[in-house]
Amino acid sequence: MTKQYKAVFFDLYGTLIDIRTDEDSPRAWNALYEALRDAGAEYASADGVKRAFDEGLAQVMEGHESDRCYEPDYVSVYQRMLSDRGVSADERMARDMGRVFRRESDPPVPRRNGHAG
Repeated sequence: MTKQYKAVFFDLYGTLIDIRTDEDSPRAWNALYEALRDAGAEYASADGVKRAFDEGLAQVMEGHESDRCYEPDYVSVYQRMLSDRGVSADERMARDMGRVFRRESDPPVPRRNGHAG
């Protein structure tokens, strides 16, 4: 009797696809700058956006610096960046900012071991 599988789960991270982000990419910070501006949150430059993000993240990380496994709440960082510029931001809007940044900080998926990414 042949077994039929309905689903197969496995971890792609580093197995078939190299998942790396370039969080120093000017493209990512410029995209976030534009998304914030479009939402009404005016920053002087993409560098100003990066500084505001770094400051917000530092606050979220406070007290957790030595915990290598701590997962910071990035949504609250994006919410703060919006609210600091007078934009009332709900969780959805903050997550959208995070998606913009992540999309632009992810380089194209490379092939690994002959598998298409």
